[in-house]
Amino acid sequence: MLSILAIYLVFFNPLFYDYAFKKFAVLDELKISAKDLTLVRNNIILYFTFINNSLQTVVTRNGEQVNFYTELELMHMHDVRAILGVILVIFIFATLIFISVSYYYFKLRKNLFLKKKLGIALFSVPTFFLLLLLIIGVFMAIDFEKAFTLFHHIFFPKETGNLMIL
Repeated sequence: MLSILAIYLVFFNPLFYDYAFKKFAVLDELKISAKDLTLVRNNIILYFTFINNSLQTVVTRNGEQVNFYTELELMHMHDVRAILGVILVIFIFATLIFISVSYYYFKLRKNLFLKKKLGIALFSVPTFFLLLLLIIGVFMAIDFEKAFTLFHHIFFPKETGNLMIL
């Protein structure tokens, strides 16, 4: 649960995008103004937090008003948003289950067998997911590009999953 919360706190933080944009010289690469890049950043955050339903963003490139995203990129972002929605629902249910199990764990006094089983569940399930995230994190640290590509092939349809590889 905490790992999902951490991902959301980073992924929806404007400073994260500003850092990545600067690190990868996105402004120079895209040839748009800093004001337009800020608009793109804000629209991404609003779209992925389900505040805006459209990601369509018009920017000025070479003196011309153009759509920032192609249709294929918009389709991909729609797929990303759907996955983020599923992750959010899982987070909410996991939090509710954790709170419920924790409540019953602390309320059980006489049934030590059940209390022991709940205690094991409270420890082992989060530990499993943390180990899984650790393995994924190590894989990403070793070869981010391969991990990124594999992630896209697993979670996205062919049309938009190959978008980042083209």
